[in-house]
Amino acid sequence: MEQSVDLSDEELSQRLLAAAGQTRFRNVAIRQLERLPKGLSSLTYRAALDADGQEQRVIVKAARPGIPPTRNRDVLRQARIMTALASATPEVPVPEVLIVDRGDPPAVPPLFAMTLVPGDAEDPGWPEDAAQPDDVVRERGLVMARTLAALHAVPAQSLLPGELELSLTDELDRWADVYEAVDTELAAPAAACRHLLDKTLPTRVPAVLNHGDYRFGNAVFDGTRLTGLIDWEIAALEDPRFDLANLILYCGPDSLLRLRDSCYAHTSEELIAAYELAIGARVVDLDWFVRALRYKSAAALALLIKHSRRGREPSPLLEEVAERLPAFMVRSLE
Repeated sequence: MEQSVDLSDEELSQRLLAAAGQTRFRNVAIRQLERLPKGLSSLTYRAALDADGQEQRVIVKAARPGIPPTRNRDVLRQARIMTALASATPEVPVPEVLIVDRGDPPAVPPLFAMTLVPGDAEDPGWPEDAAQPDDVVRERGLVMARTLAALHAVPAQSLLPGELELSLTDELDRWADVYEAVDTELAAPAAACRHLLDKTLPTRVPAVLNHGDYRFGNAVFDGTRLTGLIDWEIAALEDPRFDLANLILYCGPDSLLRLRDSCYAHTSEELIAAYELAIGARVVDLDWFVRALRYKSAAALALLIKHSRRGREPSPLLEEVAERLPAFMVRSLE
């Protein structure tokens, strides 16, 4: 099994400077490079880019050295998606991709730098994030719904040309392997839930680009203005109802991340209504997708819990989530 080692700050700075020289920037310097703790699939840094006498705050994402940059580790794919979206529509704000270095993977990992958009990506239900006033939370939720409709209105193949669409079962299969790798008690209801989902597959609709993890934690807001959607690691061409279900499960009262009382000022029904109004059509069979997202989300969270437990100090908040996971899955069976 290949071992991953981190990039040194010196190597990262040198590569950023070399790549910046191939862009519109001149007289570039990298300052205040800081490794951020977030991200399991790639390395994330914050830095100040001094270019032509102007300071630009940036976020740098790099694949991990020694591991092929495929699937959720393909940082250049994330850069392509954001660049294509920026050209396709102003209604889906994304950070601007400034610098791209393709590297020579897996030994020399690819990386890119993007603007650090102003604002916060706070989840009102997560105790570690700042609480927001009710009117701000409500408007942010409705903005999320309307922005999702705008994303789904962009022709999918123009954003990921040549990529194959994922079927409903393809999406479920992406998470089945995860259940094999997590603690048994976290995966107990998974098999029964998958059996139910396979028995009740709804009729497909045309595929769109789904973000894949559409929630407050991946949406940067300045007040009630959405300034950027981030973390496109698991974006895919598939049924739009997956993203809508993710919005319901993570931007409303049913959120598994709701560990703070009275934190959402809107209902799931209001989010659905805002999305339907924006796309000009009713959404059918959404219940199946909500169940499917419970199946997917429980797998993703169980994986986070597994990594947390392997650390020196497991996260108390993730342990609280772990206690709720079985009941979260059982609701799908009900």
